[in-house]
Amino acid sequence: MKQYLNFIVSLFLTVTSCQPAFTQTKVDGSLLKGDVIGGTAANNRRIVVPKDTKVNLDAKTRLEANLVYGTDTKKAYIDNGTSLVAVGSGSGGAVNLITDGDAENAISSIFVPYDDGGVAFPIDGTGGSPTVTTSITSTNPLTGAKSYLLTKPASVVQGQGWSIPFTVDPSYRAKVLKISVDYIVNSGTFTAGSSTVYSDIIWYVYDVTNSTLIEPSSTKMLSNSSTLSDKFEATFQTSATGSSYRLIAHMATGFSTAFEIKIDNVTVSPSAYVYGTPITDMASVSTVTLSSGTNVNLSQHFQRREGDHIRQRGYITWNGAGAGGTFTVSLGGYTIDTNKINSSTQNSIEGYAMWLDNGTARKAVGVMYSTTTAIQFEDLTSSSGVLAGTGFASGDVLSYEIVVPVVGLSSSVQMSDQTDTRIVAASYYGHNSTAFADNTYTTIQFNTKLEDTHAMFSAGTTTIKVAGLYEINAAAAFVIGGYGANNIFNLRVRVNGATDYSLDRLIYTTSVQPNVTKGSIRLPLKAGDTIVIQAMKTNFGGNSGFDPDLTQTRLSIVRVSGPSAIAASESINARYSTTSTTAITSTPAAITYGTKSFDSHNAMSGSSYTAPIGGIYTVYGSAQLASASWSTGVLGMDLYVNGSFSTTIAYFTQGTASAASSTMTAIGSAPVKLLAGDVLTWRVSQTQTASINLSGSADFNWIGITKVGN
Repeated sequence: MKQYLNFIVSLFLTVTSCQPAFTQTKVDGSLLKGDVIGGTAANNRRIVVPKDTKVNLDAKTRLEANLVYGTDTKKAYIDNGTSLVAVGSGSGGAVNLITDGDAENAISSIFVPYDDGGVAFPIDGTGGSPTVTTSITSTNPLTGAKSYLLTKPASVVQGQGWSIPFTVDPSYRAKVLKISVDYIVNSGTFTAGSSTVYSDIIWYVYDVTNSTLIEPSSTKMLSNSSTLSDKFEATFQTSATGSSYRLIAHMATGFSTAFEIKIDNVTVSPSAYVYGTPITDMASVSTVTLSSGTNVNLSQHFQRREGDHIRQRGYITWNGAGAGGTFTVSLGGYTIDTNKINSSTQNSIEGYAMWLDNGTARKAVGVMYSTTTAIQFEDLTSSSGVLAGTGFASGDVLSYEIVVPVVGLSSSVQMSDQTDTRIVAASYYGHNSTAFADNTYTTIQFNTKLEDTHAMFSAGTTTIKVAGLYEINAAAAFVIGGYGANNIFNLRVRVNGATDYSLDRLIYTTSVQPNVTKGSIRLPLKAGDTIVIQAMKTNFGGNSGFDPDLTQTRLSIVRVSGPSAIAASESINARYSTTSTTAITSTPAAITYGTKSFDSHNAMSGSSYTAPIGGIYTVYGSAQLASASWSTGVLGMDLYVNGSFSTTIAYFTQGTASAASSTMTAIGSAPVKLLAGDVLTWRVSQTQTASINLSGSADFNWIGITKVGN
């Protein structure tokens, strides 16, 4: 490209110097071969190449090495014999989906003013009657010869803003893209953002194809300097089908002060990736299981990833005599890679264990391979060999830590160059009432704070301050004075006062107190979304209330984030629901969940979800049968992978017959390892009666999936 441009310059100089060789032409109008030498550039020494609109230029017959100019795009193009290639572009250049983002070739601003109508967050970034304006300036540009200006008048213009349309090619769909904008305050008073305050301008993306507003990893402009420029950077994930988008600069505040922001180098480009070995933080894990549960407590269990290994740490106690055969501990859903250990039988696993026998004597314990999904222990102080469950007694404590290679993990993975690592978490407990009304949902106040990093919680409502995927865990404890037929407790999370997700549903037929209903769910949330936890009791009358033990009623909400480089280029998640009243029998039936809440890769088709890439997924599900009088039996939801049974996701067991009519609900989740292209179906069955329909409630008939690791 550079050599070609040098040739063009030489040709230009030659023509303007009128060398003899240049004055001779062939019959077809082309110049004879020969050196051309130009003189000093002047107004009468110029070459004007053929020009037209880009559409018309594309329609011309291709001629290799021909140079033309697009009158609408303001760019020069070289014909490579197949297509026109913009001068300065090529495989070695950085991709920018924003045309004229640097303003150098722009003849008018690429920003389009809009008015979404007095709202703090954008709706779609187009239309209306805006009073904000935009232009191009050549006065002290941030880069090159030109920059853009965004101008706000001295009036309240909340809800107005500026947007830039851009197109996402198929190769960049369902991928993480990076936004970058250079800016400086050109004049006036601009309010910068902070952890608790929104900047006057916040940045969003609108998926025009799917009519969806996308909140990037960061939205605020954190500088109001008029002497030093700053850079706004964020990432967002495109949809699987979206081709048309808008990058939005939105007026979030309602101040009447005027200002002007100078903007340059606006880019939307693919994220860069590096390779490295992932080591995650040690985190509590609840999926570890023991081969014997007699008088034994899983006091603490933690895991973290170390490349292609999992490090697991555990602390186990007994409050009575143990029972059962060989005592084993699972790996929480992981499978040992036997190709990376010496043997698959009686092999020593890297790690240690200590047995505090009856609280009096310490014994050295060996950690051994048991199965591909569990470890076992050996008493090294005696000849008794492998420890059995019967070897433990009340007061015994077993602690251990192991490092084991597992299937499906690699020590070298692709790492993102961008992620938002802010810790966003809130934890509260308690309530402000010991009783509440029957047959109506009541918002739980959770009036004692343990932590709240972003002051999200107030008077029962959590307001999201940072966009992301959130893990929500809630529990409510009740005291029951007496039981009637079909006493029911429901626990749910309500988002933005409109969308409900069930966390748990308990149906009682015998007197047991106190009772705790609890559950968890992962939800993608935007800044400004609100969450409340609500409980409802049915058929109890006034004969019940919250447990006086305030610590039993609690809420935890944590934004799922990773280290500064994350081992995944995009998030994968989906949630669907149905209002179907499909008949359910004892034969597991695949259900079509036709209402999409979100689906990052549009991977659901009918009743089947196809995994876009391989990895560890958490699969969720809820099924509710229509109101009926129940005999004993089971309602279950099973997960099938490629047509074969994989695991039970959720089940509910009715232990005694019930004459009164009520619904029956099963809610649960399970981890599963999938390969790219594996097909999932959720199948529901029941053994209560010959046939009964689903309830038709979308709140209780839904499925979800989230990729949680590699």
